[in-house]
Amino acid sequence: MDAAESDRYELDGRDRALLKAAGLLLDKLTAAKILRPAQLASVAKLQHVFARLPRVTSGLETSLTVSGPRNKFGEVETWHWWEVAVSETCLSISSGGHFYRPSTGGDSFATMRWDITPGFAADFRDYRDRLQIVPDVKAFPAAIAAIDFAARTYGVAVNDPDNPLLEEDTDEKTEGDESVAADVVDTGKAIPWLVTPLDDAEQRLAARVNAVEVSQHEAQYAYNIETCDCCGCLLNERGLFVDGSLRSQVMWANMCAQCFEGEGVDIGWGKGQLYARQPDGSWRMVAGFCPPDKS
Repeated sequence: MDAAESDRYELDGRDRALLKAAGLLLDKLTAAKILRPAQLASVAKLQHVFARLPRVTSGLETSLTVSGPRNKFGEVETWHWWEVAVSETCLSISSGGHFYRPSTGGDSFATMRWDITPGFAADFRDYRDRLQIVPDVKAFPAAIAAIDFAARTYGVAVNDPDNPLLEEDTDEKTEGDESVAADVVDTGKAIPWLVTPLDDAEQRLAARVNAVEVSQHEAQYAYNIETCDCCGCLLNERGLFVDGSLRSQVMWANMCAQCFEGEGVDIGWGKGQLYARQPDGSWRMVAGFCPPDKS
């Protein structure tokens, strides 16, 4: 049978183990009763896809991202995320996280990625051998087995363009000026932030910034940022940059706005974080935040 006409996925033992773990994640999440009704409707779509395997379910564009709590190991802080997604007939499972140490700064990383389309062998990439610096990195099945939603320290994000209930379920909040807002931190002191696009490409990126979302998160910064990893331009002469995945490979890079449009994947947790240069020269995250903890 031609691959384009196949109605089944070709799965081996490793594929089935990853799919079993992803299914367990969905089951544990729904059993925890922490999802809103609109989110449950979208997660049910993913469960339907998994229940029919190895048969193919088409016509869906849905993803679920779960983010874990922050973990401390001496001065090192880590947190991890896990994603299950379906895009038409392509299934994907991925995981990654963020590493921070005061002496060297922070950076995002990919732990693994698995993709499969009907009629083809799965594409699996495991990056754990490159992550010796991350003290709590785990294989995807082991990480899912360790998740305990009863702790109420996990964040959940559901993306489903075909579920309008997700938009209705979001609390409406008023926004102030489109380019300047304030982030309220534990001290109660307002920290102003600014987005200043310097060209058309940066203007398009700036349109991705939601002032309310920025204000809901504690200020996060990128450190030791100098040049675009793609074209080599000086980022301190730019107003925005993205730390995100590359289309051509499952790697992350610092990209100027122009290179992001040609090489980047998207803005969002597990895909890319958008940073805006502040008047003091620091780079503050303004999009692509970790989903909030459900504590």
